[in-house]
Amino acid sequence: MPTKKQKQAVIRQLLIPIILIIAALLYQPVKGLFVSKEKPVETKADGGSLTVSYIDVGQGDATLIQKGNFSMLIDAGKNEKGQIVVSYLKKKGIKKLNILVGTHPDSGGLDDVINNVQVDTVYLPEAKKQTKTYRDVESALKSVNKTAQMPEIGKEYRFEKNVVIRFLGPLKNYKEANNNSLVVQLAYGKNRFLWAMRKKKQKRI
Repeated sequence: MPTKKQKQAVIRQLLIPIILIIAALLYQPVKGLFVSKEKPVETKADGGSLTVSYIDVGQGDATLIQKGNFSMLIDAGKNEKGQIVVSYLKKKGIKKLNILVGTHPDSGGLDDVINNVQVDTVYLPEAKKQTKTYRDVESALKSVNKTAQMPEIGKEYRFEKNVVIRFLGPLKNYKEANNNSLVVQLAYGKNRFLWAMRKKKQKRI
């Protein structure tokens, strides 16, 4: 006769696969939040298709958004990863970006993108930083006779009829430059994507 402990062990072994099956049925990943690097997310609305590609730049972010003739890049990884992003854009056949966004004041890799790909509009925070990365981006903009703009917070920027870009922050100027990072929302049909930097906590003395 099996002991009580042996019976309990058998019951546990039978329950584990059942629990796993139930979890698999209930789990539904949220689009845009749990996405592997380099694996594009494609969403559809109004008979069209929008693709969001998360470029693998290691530590850091770089996101390419495409819909019809519209192309937008949000960040380009760290400074040394700029050429990886440029190579990715060329592989995708992208010769022009409608919008290039650097979410924080000294976003890395943007200078490589500006120097190698035609860009219509560059959005950067108003805050400035005395870093080499920031100066590299300024130099790249000067070399192509461009000036970075601060987007209007809360305004809708509409492209390809139903691609809506909103900049939700910063809502005020902070002393810490990185707290002035841009918060970007992309809306397409019922789908929403959000890019936001984590604010640094201010120390109380």
